[in-house]
Amino acid sequence: MLEAVYFLGHGRSFRGTPSRKLIQDGMDEFLVIAKLSQPDGRIGIQATRSAVTVKIDGTRAHTRSSLAARLPVQVIEPGIHKLIEEGPAQRRRYLDWGVFHVEQEFYSTWRRYRKSLDQRNALLKTNAAAAVASSWEETLIAAGDSVQKQRLRYLKKLAPYLEEAGDALFGAPLECRFHRGWPDDQTLAETMMANRQRDQQQAYTHAGPHRADIRIRLNQKIARARVSRGQQKLLASGLVLAQLSLFAMEREKPAVLLLDDPGAELDENSLGRLLEYARSVPAQRFITALDRRLIVPGEETAMFHVEPGKIEKVV
Repeated sequence: MLEAVYFLGHGRSFRGTPSRKLIQDGMDEFLVIAKLSQPDGRIGIQATRSAVTVKIDGTRAHTRSSLAARLPVQVIEPGIHKLIEEGPAQRRRYLDWGVFHVEQEFYSTWRRYRKSLDQRNALLKTNAAAAVASSWEETLIAAGDSVQKQRLRYLKKLAPYLEEAGDALFGAPLECRFHRGWPDDQTLAETMMANRQRDQQQAYTHAGPHRADIRIRLNQKIARARVSRGQQKLLASGLVLAQLSLFAMEREKPAVLLLDDPGAELDENSLGRLLEYARSVPAQRFITALDRRLIVPGEETAMFHVEPGKIEKVV
């Protein structure tokens, strides 16, 4: 159920499973459709073993970003600790989800940057130094500077929500420090020039927004090497919940939060703080748990029991 909702908002599974492997044995495709209240309309995604098709209000969309714009979804699942534990690619995805939903020009700017980067790297493999400099670097630098500025603006907006999350979950300040992907004392153009020989030798662009990272600090100390697996999950959950709070404020509507087995890796006290804080964040929540006591009933809460192939409402 959660995977279906996530797929509608991202065009992929949060488990990293290829779409073709999500198709039931003996079937040729799967289809997921949702009716939205904000904005009104329907979205759908169809996956065969060779292609994925997106439709918005019955009309085929050319990019999966159309889904993300209509259905903003974030997930807290047992593997969320990787946001803290693993390399910068995870944290860039986290950051860019937020920038995409707050900075209107981000997606087009990022696509322009990626196209220029791919072309530059392709030319580097041919040793075409002059062509690299004249054809793609100007566009690459302009788009890269814009991506960096949009990310930085977003993190400044996110800062007070991170503080709130740190206080609610740890009783300590939580912050993200931005590393843009090239030295602070150089422009991107200067770094490109300084790195050109190394880039040519290794046929790869070593500096730019594609190398950015956020350094997560808890109680003014780098968190990555100082917290346990359970604390990593709690910390990463705080980052996601802070994003959803900012989204609701900026867009004046709630996003969707998926909580998959929130009790995994957490002691009772930490789980209680997580669930209490998650309930305070403006979002439509879908929660799965093996123990129904983890799902606190309320006036606006519906509970369902899941069996293979069936989802039935609990009366």
